[in-house]
Amino acid sequence: MACALAQQACRQGFTTRYRRAPRLFEELRLAHTDGGFPKLMRRFANTDLLLLDDWGLMGLEAEARRDLLERLDDRHSRRATLITSQLPVEHWHDLIGEPNIAGCPTP
Repeated sequence: MACALAQQACRQGFTTRYRRAPRLFEELRLAHTDGGFPKLMRRFANTDLLLLDDWGLMGLEAEARRDLLERLDDRHSRRATLITSQLPVEHWHDLIGEPNIAGCPTP
């Protein structure tokens, strides 16, 4: 369903990027080490629709949490982000693992 929405967005002239979540986090990790991080950030920030698939297959390390927050913050109210997951939404905060980043109230 999500890929069909992305294809329709392409047909209407919007730019789209599809990434499986594990692949995205690996791509971001490598970009930190080879100096390509700013360029990668711009590509994701300027894409009309970012489709993040297979969210929640694995926990997030600290760097991945920060990168995710930056991606979503760059896109908030400017570009569309579509996240697909087999993990129920009520478990997403636990997956992120950091209350401040996940937007959870602190106890």
